[in-house]
Amino acid sequence: MKSHVLYNELEAVGNRVPLSGSSPMSVPFGPCALTLGDITTQLRNTFAQFTDPHRGKNTRYTLVDAGLSAFSVFFMQGPSFLNYQRTLKQTQGQSHAQTLFGIHSIPTDKQICFLLDTTDPLQVRPMFSYLFSCLNQAGVINTYRFRCSRRC
Repeated sequence: MKSHVLYNELEAVGNRVPLSGSSPMSVPFGPCALTLGDITTQLRNTFAQFTDPHRGKNTRYTLVDAGLSAFSVFFMQGPSFLNYQRTLKQTQGQSHAQTLFGIHSIPTDKQICFLLDTTDPLQVRPMFSYLFSCLNQAGVINTYRFRCSRRC
């Protein structure tokens, strides 16, 4: 029942999210495009609202960097992606984590867990709402609807 309520809530905001024009890193959905820049900006805004568990002066990594680092691993689909990015930064002066995701300081997996594990999952809802709205606006969500001609 909760997912049905969430779906209706998200469907209600579906027409309020403007999509930017296409760019080199975009996925076209009919006349619309969802760019990596759009997603990264929304992620940055969402992670900036998280409650920070830091105590004292040990604040080397921000929640934004931790969240974007976690997302980058799923986006790039490589378990050693962050380690490789740290090596790139040391040897080349910059990394894909910086250029694609705007990550300033790359935390380790353990640091990401420390920073994000205490986060209430509801704090991710704005990101989910944004993505759902973009996909719904582009008509992608309708392709996943199941319509049953008899009572299901």
